[in-house]
Amino acid sequence: MKKQLSALAAALTVVLAFTGCPKGGEVEDVTLESISVNASAAKTVFAVGEEFSYEGILVKGKYSDLTSKTLESSAYTAAVAAANLSEEGKLQLTEAAENHMEEAAVTVTYTADTSKTAKYSITIAQAPTTVEIDKTAVKTTYTVGDEFDTTGIKVTATYGEEKVDVTSAVAINVTGFDSSAAGTVTVKLTATYAGVSAAEVTVDVTVEEPAEEPDYEISFSNTNNSYVYNGSGVYTLTIADANDSEWGNQIFIKNPNKLAGVAKGDLVLATITVKSDKAISTFFFKNQYNGGNYSGQDTSKALEADTETVFQVVGTAADDYDDSSSYVIALRGNAADTTLVISNIKSEVLTDYDVTSVTLEATPASISAGESSTITLKDQYGIAIADATYAITSADPVATLTGNVLIAGESAETVTVTATYGDFTKTVDIEISAEKNYAKYWAPTPANQAGDSAPADYFSIWADQNWCGSYVTLSDMTASATGVALTQTVTGTNWFGTQIWYGVSAASDFTFKVTSTVAGDITINDAVYTLEAGVAKEITLKDVTGKLAIQLGTKEPATQLGDCTFTISDFSVTAAE
Repeated sequence: MKKQLSALAAALTVVLAFTGCPKGGEVEDVTLESISVNASAAKTVFAVGEEFSYEGILVKGKYSDLTSKTLESSAYTAAVAAANLSEEGKLQLTEAAENHMEEAAVTVTYTADTSKTAKYSITIAQAPTTVEIDKTAVKTTYTVGDEFDTTGIKVTATYGEEKVDVTSAVAINVTGFDSSAAGTVTVKLTATYAGVSAAEVTVDVTVEEPAEEPDYEISFSNTNNSYVYNGSGVYTLTIADANDSEWGNQIFIKNPNKLAGVAKGDLVLATITVKSDKAISTFFFKNQYNGGNYSGQDTSKALEADTETVFQVVGTAADDYDDSSSYVIALRGNAADTTLVISNIKSEVLTDYDVTSVTLEATPASISAGESSTITLKDQYGIAIADATYAITSADPVATLTGNVLIAGESAETVTVTATYGDFTKTVDIEISAEKNYAKYWAPTPANQAGDSAPADYFSIWADQNWCGSYVTLSDMTASATGVALTQTVTGTNWFGTQIWYGVSAASDFTFKVTSTVAGDITINDAVYTLEAGVAKEITLKDVTGKLAIQLGTKEPATQLGDCTFTISDFSVTAAE
């Protein structure tokens, strides 16, 4: 019992400590400081001759202790401006009224202290002949969950020959609207002005499912271009300007790569479907692995007008995807105002998947005596099938097959190789000629500059004038050749505008002399040599691999020999020891 009393005393002490008392022990009076009025639920439009009513207004009092509360209706009165009351106490217009109506001030007064007042406004109007609702501007399409929008609906009152816009003084009543589900509903609109009800208006409105948000952000290198998302993964793009450069109209789709959760080293399948309303000579599709530094896989095709084309690119991710990874599309040879429809955007990590179709390729498809061709069975994604088996199935072959590499003999023949994987079987014919054709390793096109598959004793000389311009094959020979001389008239426009290349399949030593009819610098395998006009300069290079490149000028600072006759003489090449 003692412990209980002690606890009660402690509790009382706490209460007293927090309650406190003002000086002299008297409690301060809480007083009303101001009142405010909200008339949103009250009638605010009256006809001339009606009695004023303030039923429905909400009056709040603010007190000295910073509290507020709603006042009882008996605590205040409300009166309209005296000028708007007739001798009989009915509402009237003053002589200053315009358009058959005017606003009148209503003063709300706190009964216990008449110095505390608040105001709101009502509209007093002459009763019109008719009131009409114009539904022309009614919004008729909504999304599930929307509220009905009365914006733009116009209400007019007719006075004889005069129509007055009274929209701002009228509440539009809406019934029948339901946006809880997609469909068509009939909505009824009603309004009353100055005691006159408008004829009921009905309108059919459509409620639609919310529009899909686009999965991917699309941007352009050319800001004239734009796109519209059509839903269900379909994007319609407008390509404004004609372009014949690969980089002129680039499109970036961000980011199917990251959303697919691709990590470095993953085998990735990138897919899009494209339809163009105009033909495009070359459409490039690239999968970019990490931002601005392109490190993805790409492919290109010509597009026919109004034809869907599927692009698929398979490659190994060079790095983890980041926020700037994207699919990159580039157009070459598109007309102005081309419309592209892009759909089926997908990035997929290929792990365990079924092979549904196969193709068989021989690279190259025709070879010469002593050369080789690699035979590869690929799946539907163009990926080499590691477990495929290969065999020569033509009769009496001279060529031999090691694994999937066919090595030609010394005789001309057509060899058939058959590849097998599970239930799939494919065959390919490889043409073998007895004569060696060295020129094919360095055909005069940029695509064949690598010199892949050339015999070990082979090199070739060819000239490129003005880059991507005319290519002139100057010689093809084996490394056992001991000399060659050539003279080329050049009209270089920049330092790399005229180049002479030597494709080398094995490490080699070179000696030769170069002579120009004009003085200047040339670049040979990144080293700069200065020439005097008409004076032969001897060049010796050891252990050159890949290719020897002579450019008639320098990169930094940019110079070029210009118009001249350029001669190579006393040329020899031997295999490096």
